[in-house]
Amino acid sequence: MIITTKENVRDPEGESIKMYAVDKVDGSVSEVRAGKYLLFRIDAESETEAMEKVKMIADKARLYNPIIHQVKVRSIGR
Repeated sequence: MIITTKENVRDPEGESIKMYAVDKVDGSVSEVRAGKYLLFRIDAESETEAMEKVKMIADKARLYNPIIHQVKVRSIGR
């Protein structure tokens, strides 16, 4: 699962990375967005079921703030 700040929400962490690290190496980068990557190993009957379980866990455990974050659930296979 990948959690990132929504496009219309300011990303101070990404701004700091750009200003204090990236810009010192290459000034052609216009934006840096920071996020979190969480890897789940799920026992499920199908890929769809596994992805639904991950989304449900993220929602119920409040692993992200739905007001400012967007979540992408992806399968990386076995």
